[in-house]
Amino acid sequence: MVADVEGVTQATITGSVDAASIDDFTGHLAAACAAGTGRLVLDMSDVDFLGVDGIAALHAAARTVSNSGGAIAVAGGRAVARPLRRTGITRLVPVFDWLPMAFDAVGGTAPA
Repeated sequence: MVADVEGVTQATITGSVDAASIDDFTGHLAAACAAGTGRLVLDMSDVDFLGVDGIAALHAAARTVSNSGGAIAVAGGRAVARPLRRTGITRLVPVFDWLPMAFDAVGGTAPA
């Protein structure tokens, strides 16, 4: 699901991000990037697995956002944070365990 939250695009991702679901994941990322707000928060709090294809897709989306002068952040638990930190992508995409912190990172306010 992709929504505009007071000028910040929020994409909510659930379940596993693996080879079987990568097309859905990249579709959500593309829709979120196309929203054009320049500020993107990925709520991956309910993701229980993030595979290498998902990490690569997230990296590509983050480069698209940052190359256009935007900001991106991820909110997610250990299943998301750990692989992102291990790959070093957090230098480009900060990851937080609490959604309001991800909104703060892109200059927005989390929904109540």
